[in-house]
Amino acid sequence: MGPSDDVEYRIRDDADRYATGKAGDRYAKARTLADEWLKQFRPELRTGQVHAFPGYYTFHTMRDGAIAGTLSVH
Repeated sequence: MGPSDDVEYRIRDDADRYATGKAGDRYAKARTLADEWLKQFRPELRTGQVHAFPGYYTFHTMRDGAIAGTLSVH
């Protein structure tokens, strides 16, 4: 496992931690909002990995399987 694998594991672990209970509801709502915004304004992009921060989530935006940028939902 290389350094980037470790970061990806920690990010995935953070997302899993927020995927249950009240925090899971906030995570699900944030992903839905991000997906809806992308669908309306950037239909060529999709949400990817999530980074959970206090009070907001930042999603990688993906184009053709590659990271194209980020989108934060507060």
